[in-house]
Amino acid sequence: MVSVSLRTLSTEASALGVAALSLPLRFVVPSQRFDPSAPHATPVVLVHGLLGDPTNFLLLRGQLAAHGIQNFASFSYPPRLDYQRLARHLGRAIDALCLATGAPEVDVVGHSLGGLIGRYLLEMDPDHRIRRLVTLGAPYFASPLPRQELAIFGTADPIIPPPHPVLGPHAAHVARGGRVVMVPDCGHWGLLYHPAVLHESAAFLSAPVELPGDLRVFGAVSRGRMRPARTLYARLTVRTALFTYRMTTRRIVRRVSSVVAAAAAALRPELVRLAASRYAHRMLDAARARLPGPAV
Repeated sequence: MVSVSLRTLSTEASALGVAALSLPLRFVVPSQRFDPSAPHATPVVLVHGLLGDPTNFLLLRGQLAAHGIQNFASFSYPPRLDYQRLARHLGRAIDALCLATGAPEVDVVGHSLGGLIGRYLLEMDPDHRIRRLVTLGAPYFASPLPRQELAIFGTADPIIPPPHPVLGPHAAHVARGGRVVMVPDCGHWGLLYHPAVLHESAAFLSAPVELPGDLRVFGAVSRGRMRPARTLYARLTVRTALFTYRMTTRRIVRRVSSVVAAAAAALRPELVRLAASRYAHRMLDAARARLPGPAV
C-alpha cells in the first residue's frame, strides 16, 4: 500500500497547477511537426492520460529537443476508459503519421491511461511501427512488459501503485521484458515534470542502439541527486511560466509576421495601381501647367 504524505499531496497539487498553467498553450503550440534533418528523425507520439491534454508534455518536449529529438505528434481522445478501442485508433493514427512523413517507425510516450493504450497496441501487434515506448505511471496487469518499453513509476503514486520489485509481475525472475525505473517521492502527476523522469525518458529515446529485451533497471533514482520537493516544484513553476511566456511570444510574433506578410502580398497590386494612378495624375497636372494660357 502506498502511503501519501502531506508533502506528496503538495507536490501533486503543484504539478496539477503547472498542468493548468500550460493549458492555454494548446492554441499556440503546434501539435505536430516533422523535420527530416533533425538529429533523431523518428517522430515521438505523445499520448496523454484520462482528462489530460497534449500540453502536459511541454517540459518533456523541451527535454527531448535538447537531445536532438524535435519531431512530435499528439494523439488526443475524449475521456473514456476503453483502452482496447483507443489502441486501435492510436495504431491508425501512427500509420497515417508514417505515411505522411515517410518515417518507418515512431516512438510513443504515454502518461497513465495513455501508456496503457500504447502498451496494449504493442501487445496486440508486437511488430507494429512502435520502436520504443515510454510509459509514465501506466496501469499494469500480470503480463510482462514489451521489450521496447521503459516503464517509470512514482513510489508515492496513490493512483497507480508501483509494482513490487520481487513479487510484482515485472520482477526479473518472473518475466524478461522491458525496463522499469522507480522514482522516489514522486506522485502520479509529478511524473510529467520530475527531472529524473525527463532525464530517463530522453536518454532512453535518444539511445543510438537498440536495447536488448532483457536489459532491466529496477531501482530507485538516487536520493542524493534529488532536490527538496518545495524547491523542485518552485523551480518547476518558474520554468513553466518562462517557457509559456517564451513560446507564446514566439508564436504571437510569427503569427503577426505571417498576417502582415499576407496582407502586404494581398495589397501589393492595389498599392502599385494606386501609386501608378497618383504618378499619372501628377504628370498630367505638370503637363497642364506647362500649357500656355488662353489669349485675351
